[in-house]
Amino acid sequence: MIRITSFRKVALDVFITLICWIYYTLGFIIIFAPAYIFCTLFKQNKGLSYQRLNYHFYRTFFHLLAFLTPKLKIIFKGGLENIRSSIIVSNHLSYLDPLLLISIYKRHKTIVKDKFFNIPIFGFVLKRSGYIPSTSKGKLAYLTIHQMEYLQEFFSEGGNLFIFPEGTRFSNNVDSSFYQGAFKIAKRYNIPIKVISIQNTDVFFPPGKLLFNTGAVDSITVVMLGTIYPDLSGKDTSVSELMEQAQHILNSREDT
Repeated sequence: MIRITSFRKVALDVFITLICWIYYTLGFIIIFAPAYIFCTLFKQNKGLSYQRLNYHFYRTFFHLLAFLTPKLKIIFKGGLENIRSSIIVSNHLSYLDPLLLISIYKRHKTIVKDKFFNIPIFGFVLKRSGYIPSTSKGKLAYLTIHQMEYLQEFFSEGGNLFIFPEGTRFSNNVDSSFYQGAFKIAKRYNIPIKVISIQNTDVFFPPGKLLFNTGAVDSITVVMLGTIYPDLSGKDTSVSELMEQAQHILNSREDT
């Protein structure tokens, strides 16, 4: 009985994972690629157009995932979907995390590891979407500088920039100096910092695994934990203080 149950569990994991990644690859090529080409040729604001397409692409991905896994609920709490013109700081548990946030916000940017910009097609989409490389050095330095120049306009139009420090501790992050730059941006433009917590994505799609663990959890939850204002009541808060506040909020969630 245990062997049969285990076999059915693995078979279901394989089936759901396969369907989702078929959508992720063939769905992109057949359904979304023509739309990306159209935006490239005819849309004036290509970054905004690509961000909206990414939003719809990943939103459909998670709708499909929820449909195939009826017991799984994807829950947003704390007014998360209403966040605008903010820097969003989140813990990072799984490869699903950035996809999940993209599926929430039509107008968004994120910091992406520079190696992904070298992947054919995928790297092109990242550049066109206005995503920012996680390094300000080397051959992608021009792209980082270019994206930074338009951030004030981006925030004024309601855009959100989200970042994923390693785990919840900024000091352990290999790109900590660059992530510190995101807090400098918050301070420079007086942009609120929204601290959020993602839960259970690592259980559903464990790091280093190929298959979704479909029966492991009943919900994937994204919670807005708190807001940090860089210029509250005229107080000149330092960048390090902003980072410490964000880390404290995230760690407080871990301890509960």
